[in-house]
Amino acid sequence: MKLLHQLGHKKNWNAESFYENGVGDGFIFCAYSNEMDKIGKDFYGHSPEEYLPTSFLDLQFYGGKDSTGGKLGTYPFHPINRAESEETEPSLIEDIKAAIEYQKKVGFKKIIIPHIYNLHDKDYTINILKIINKYISENKSPEHEYFMTLPFSVKEIKDADRVEQILQAATDMHIKMDGYYVVCEQNLASSRKISEDIEYYENLSRVFTTLQNQGFKLIFGFANVDALVFSAITPIDYVSIGTYEVQRNFNIVRYTEDISGGGSKGWYFSEKLLGFVRSQELTLVRKNGGIPLISNEDNIFSDSILKEDYDWNIHKPEVHKNYLVAISKLLKEISLCETKEERINLILQKALEARNLYRELEQKGIFFSNESSGYHLSFWQTALTQNLDL
Repeated sequence: MKLLHQLGHKKNWNAESFYENGVGDGFIFCAYSNEMDKIGKDFYGHSPEEYLPTSFLDLQFYGGKDSTGGKLGTYPFHPINRAESEETEPSLIEDIKAAIEYQKKVGFKKIIIPHIYNLHDKDYTINILKIINKYISENKSPEHEYFMTLPFSVKEIKDADRVEQILQAATDMHIKMDGYYVVCEQNLASSRKISEDIEYYENLSRVFTTLQNQGFKLIFGFANVDALVFSAITPIDYVSIGTYEVQRNFNIVRYTEDISGGGSKGWYFSEKLLGFVRSQELTLVRKNGGIPLISNEDNIFSDSILKEDYDWNIHKPEVHKNYLVAISKLLKEISLCETKEERINLILQKALEARNLYRELEQKGIFFSNESSGYHLSFWQTALTQNLDL
């Protein structure tokens, strides 16, 4: 497994974590946050020859012509630049082809094939996949790898029949793509950072396992903490890690509407708890002697932000770098396991230890709000246990 920084807002933090702290193996540049004329140029003092061989570009066609905001309009082949009357299936095919050739020209060796998400035509993804597959088969070059984007909405990933329909098309024996770039909405409950939807875990795990069993390479884009579960069930080739929540929570609507993230002072991610704790609740944890139970070890950013006099702010780099270091350690630990059983049992054991820690914290008089509690752990245990004998 290789870890890729999903580059969005404050991508300099990712670069610093990568080059200064050894976190991750490469980057996924995102069109929304990166202007076209900046792609393939020096990246915080590092030449394209250094980072392009291990990096990707997500051109984020998801919203089609209805896309809004960011830097998407700087890419002339992005559907955002088409008038409503111009957006047809043939025009989208031409945009996708131009996007492929653009990535080759810039110097990317691993090509993410962008894809629009169509809410109204259930065959849209399958039709585009077939047409682009034919184009790849006729134009494939041996020095490039091609990853087709498969975007799943909440409604789709919860629909087992729809998932099966897409998987059948994606695993056809004539598919010439090397792999798939899978992004999926999580449908998080209010004030939740991690999904509690068992259908989400079951069906997305089936996507990864089926594609991997058919020999395709996998990229899990916009991966959240639940990547620990999916990586335990299936040996995913590339998993993304991100700073702000928008880099860890794929949402198709975000590309068509201006959505505010809401106010927050930030969250502390704890490896031991396998979850987030609201920064405001750290005062209670500290007062009652609970910091040693939640603190991340061998993590300079954790040491810094858990100090009593630390002035918490969600826009401080240490808050996010703590997460990047912590989640990368957990994912790398999974990747060292040789078998599926070992991977699953590793996370099951960590989930059990986390639940015990929550009980120990309560014995100290530390009762977290629902959003800081281990609400997700039982869902993880269920999803993982179901896959132990499969």
